[in-house]
Amino acid sequence: MTTETQRKLLFQTVKLFRCSRILEIGTFTGVATIAMAAAIQPSDGKLITLEINPKAMTLAQKHAKKLKYLNDRIDFVLGPAMESLIRITKEQPNKQYDLVFIDADKDKYASYFDFIMNNNLLSDNGVIIVDNVLFFGQVHRQAGYDDIKPINFKIDIPGMAKKIHEFNQHVLKDKRVEVVILPTFDGISIISKRK
Repeated sequence: MTTETQRKLLFQTVKLFRCSRILEIGTFTGVATIAMAAAIQPSDGKLITLEINPKAMTLAQKHAKKLKYLNDRIDFVLGPAMESLIRITKEQPNKQYDLVFIDADKDKYASYFDFIMNNNLLSDNGVIIVDNVLFFGQVHRQAGYDDIKPINFKIDIPGMAKKIHEFNQHVLKDKRVEVVILPTFDGISIISKRK
């Protein structure tokens, strides 16, 4: 769930970069979707959001419909994110995005990043924001900082943290981009094309 401060960060990022074309991978409840769509400039811009869970998408659509001025700004796409990315790219092969927000299945972050970069979906001045890159503080353990105690959850936190750590290293080594990880919330990466 995107916190209020994260929503404000996304809103301000869209405004500062004057984003008119936004791609969101992972809709969930739609709070990040609404924050970004509300800030799109000009108002005829478009946000495409991808979600695999029909219940989550229905909830997000319900929230967005309450704000009638957003109806024309958001396209909801239901289905597996990679399949949706491939289809959208085939339909509009030269389309680029000013902002890509990734907050979906964590083990596929690297695949999404590679697809975006390999298909030139990010505009030259665009930015990719990736959420949860420190994953409950457990990515630190994968990076060799053992002083942080593991957390017991129903999901495999250490395994997922390892995959996210591998993603962080993957982006760091990619010569096409520059990245900074902000240790706020659950960790946010801000990625831009190297110039």
